[in-house]
Amino acid sequence: MHPNPPSKGAGRFAETFVYLKTVAFYQNKRPIAGIIYKRNHTVKQIILFTCFASFFLLEPDVLAQSGKKTLKVMAWNILHGGNDLPDGPDRVIDIIREIDPDLILMVETYGSGPRIAETLGYHFHLIAPEGTDPDDESINLSIYSKHPFGERIDTGYPFYLH
Repeated sequence: MHPNPPSKGAGRFAETFVYLKTVAFYQNKRPIAGIIYKRNHTVKQIILFTCFASFFLLEPDVLAQSGKKTLKVMAWNILHGGNDLPDGPDRVIDIIREIDPDLILMVETYGSGPRIAETLGYHFHLIAPEGTDPDDESINLSIYSKHPFGERIDTGYPFYLH
């Protein structure tokens, strides 16, 4: 059981929610790597890569000024952008508000990512080839952060952080 379970009214979206903790490795008081584990191999690779990259991309000054010593991470497959239900994206937003994560790794956003980020006041980062429209319904991997991201890193792999 995670520390802040979604409300019982959250329905099927709550069933797809996964609360994961990071294991961080530090060098000179700066995080250099993070590991998150989930059973599915593909999702595990995406989450591992995203968390690793996030440690480098988050602005260290902003994090230091916040005074927080932990980073609350949420990974969630919202199933077809939450669009299978009439109020699906709103329910996704409500659950995120309840849990209040610092960083969200979201799968299957399918065009609902910018709306979710704007409503919650999160910074939105699309994992897609450079120049991809964030509203493109074929895009389904997103990162959301309460803190601004720093530089963009092109890994040479087919995914990029915007």
